[in-house]
Formats: sequence, C-alpha cells, structure tokens
Amino acid sequence: MPFDPDIQSKYGPQYAKLVDDKVIPLNVEEWCQWISEGDGQCGRRVDRYETDTHLVSTVFLGINHNWIRHVRPVWFETMVFDKATQGQPIELMGNIVGTNFGDEIYCERYTTFEEALRGHQTAIAWLNAELARQKREQSKKTSFP
Repeated sequence: MPFDPDIQSKYGPQYAKLVDDKVIPLNVEEWCQWISEGDGQCGRRVDRYETDTHLVSTVFLGINHNWIRHVRPVWFETMVFDKATQGQPIELMGNIVGTNFGDEIYCERYTTFEEALRGHQTAIAWLNAELARQKREQSKKTSFP
C-alpha cells in the first residue's frame, strides 16, 4: 500500500511530539525531524521506576498506536519488564540492534499525559502487589506444617 500524504486529514493526527506535557500534532516530515533530534529520546520518557528485579517505564510514543481510527488516539504506553532476561540481544534482519529491557509482563496505553501518569502509578501498584503475592506463595512452599 503506497504512503498516503493525506492520511492525517482522513484519520486525525498520526504523528506528534510532546511539549510541556501536551501532545502537538505533526506531519510526517516534522515528526521525522523531531525524532532525529537530541539523544534519541526526544523528551519521550514520562516516568520510570525500578526495583532490583523489574522496570516500570512510561513513554510518549510519538506515533498514534490506535489502529482503529474512529476512536481516541493512543500516544502513551506503560510497560513492566522482568529484568531476569535484561541484556539479551535484539536481532533485526540478521543484525544486533540493541539489547532488551527484559521480558514484558504488563502493558497499558493511554491518550493523555495525565492518564499516562496515573497509569504509571497503577503499574507500580500492580507490580508491588504481584511481588508481594509471589513472596507469599514462596513462603508457603518453604514453611513447614
């Protein structure tokens, strides 16, 4: 399917940058310029939380990840990674292009910066509850009657 330069007028903004916690729509050329600037993050990190075993990361995606165009756009994502597999190589077309953060165990997406902040805190609460549950399960296995 060829690139449709009129996609934004048909489906709403597909590309954006984050400025002062607000999503600013861009055309594809502007987005390419924005994404190529800076250290590669371009101010995309919203929040980050780490334990010894897990990473909670919330980022601005820059591309609308809602593939159903008649509903709210998806600009932000929170993921929780299990760091047990952190550092394994990521291969793309036969080339190592980086290393992973760990296995993904949680993912939620959001429309607004405020939703993303709340979602980040929800993910931390979920992780802490899950770690506490695992600790209880482990102590049941090692306790004697």
